[in-house]
Amino acid sequence: MGKSFFELDEPDEKEPEQEPMSARLAAIGKTPLLPAIDTAMMDAAASPFGFTSREPGSKQELDLEPRKRGRYRNTARAKAGKEKPKFIALNCPPALYDRFVGFADRNGGLTYNEALAKLLEMAGC
Repeated sequence: MGKSFFELDEPDEKEPEQEPMSARLAAIGKTPLLPAIDTAMMDAAASPFGFTSREPGSKQELDLEPRKRGRYRNTARAKAGKEKPKFIALNCPPALYDRFVGFADRNGGLTYNEALAKLLEMAGC
């Protein structure tokens, strides 16, 4: 065994030569082509679900309402036309928080807004 530049042992036997890469790739063979997709059939299957064709020249008129813009477009306030809600944040001891949540649960699973309104009504405010 001889020494290499980095003083590592070099094997005396050489590895057997492999076939060239082009010959190995040619042995793999060709993949069969997939059948053509019938776009008319796909469009017919998709149209009952609201999907439209994306092919050029096949624009279809859609009967969609324009999107409503605004921060509260999906809330009950926007649908009912009520005033804009205000944000309230309270830091309270865990025991007080647990009492408030318990109050809401005991009164029919009220939301926090409803529970606060009920407490204010009970207090006469």
